[in-house]
Amino acid sequence: MFSGLLKTSFWFSVIFLASIFSSTATAQWYSSGGTSESVSSISVSLVDNAKDACWTNLREVREYAEEKLRLKRYNVVADDGDYTFEISVGAFRDNQGWCVYSHQISIEAVTLRDNVFGFHNIGRSGAWGVNKANTNKSIISIIQSMIAEM
Repeated sequence: MFSGLLKTSFWFSVIFLASIFSSTATAQWYSSGGTSESVSSISVSLVDNAKDACWTNLREVREYAEEKLRLKRYNVVADDGDYTFEISVGAFRDNQGWCVYSHQISIEAVTLRDNVFGFHNIGRSGAWGVNKANTNKSIISIIQSMIAEM
């Protein structure tokens, strides 16, 4: 009986740990004031601080974000939009081969209001997670979720 309990406890622990280590913790916010009508132009910018092949689909991510923004009727420009949709990823492999990563996506503009320069932020998403392969699917999924809110 005791050995059966140990086996059950062992598999429960394995399933529990697998669900923790293959998931992502995410926080997301988007302002309803950042409509395609109020944002005159937007450009997509990538910041790649990933190592060890933990983020390999940068071109796909940029093209995906640009296309989804266009479908939402945003005026996407190549460089220097009034707003920037910035996707920043930091990642590395630990000694067990897992990609440990964090991302931050922000939609913001540098503005001048009342003679003060500042940032007008209309969206932000941040997450961390671990994944055995890489962060590619996770980053696409997070971008999809964020743009769906826009």
